Amino acid sequence: MKVEDLKGLKIAICVPSRYETTMNFCSFLLHTTKTFDAYGIKWDYFNVQRLPTHRARNWLVDEVYKKMPDFDYILFIDDDTYGDPTSYIRMLLTGEEMISGVYCYKRPPFMPVVRDYNMKMVIDWKVDSNNPLIPAFGGLMLVHKNVFDLHKRELTNRFFEYPRDGSEDVYFWNNCVKLGVKAKVMVTEQFKHWGVEVDLGMYANQMNNVKEQLGDSVEWHDGVCISKVSFRGVE
Repeated sequence: MKVEDLKGLKIAICVPSRYETTMNFCSFLLHTTKTFDAYGIKWDYFNVQRLPTHRARNWLVDEVYKKMPDFDYILFIDDDTYGDPTSYIRMLLTGEEMISGVYCYKRPPFMPVVRDYNMKMVIDWKVDSNNPLIPAFGGLMLVHKNVFDLHKRELTNRFFEYPRDGSEDVYFWNNCVKLGVKAKVMVTEQFKHWGVEVDLGMYANQMNNVKEQLGDSVEWHDGVCISKVSFRGVE
């Protein structure tokens, strides 16, 4: 996709909120919409509060189909994350149908919020910096309408569910893999959690210590270093 192709693109910004939205997030959201305006991107905002995350995401997608049926992308943003809004522009320019940036957990050892498709923590990778093999979580995710249309047609219109061991967003990513949809993580586009000034570079400084602490629980597979322990066990 070229920069001129962004003009007229329609993006639904979807924010599932646990509580009232903070002024910090409102400021970030304002900068994001101004960035979209500067590139001629048309946008609308959808928000829901105090619902379980999987129900919130499903409700938001339903609302977008009702009120903005000709959308091109849904942009999921969790209201406790922030970054450089121009990251979204660079993500869009890839032309990928599913794409995410990366951010780190709020708690030590501040691992990147990235998984392999078996729900194992990704510790390190030795492949292309924009790896199409590893999904990130929904706090920062752009999804094209084609993906939702395909999901509805081939599987179900309930896109997000909580599996027994996992989370609603990776459940969605895994379903998309079954449908042949390629997902990409741009680790060059880094975001943070509010109140936690930790980024991927800071995590990298202690990555070897993390590997050493996990010991035999770490293995390399297809160029990705993962923890064999379920992510809930090392989060």
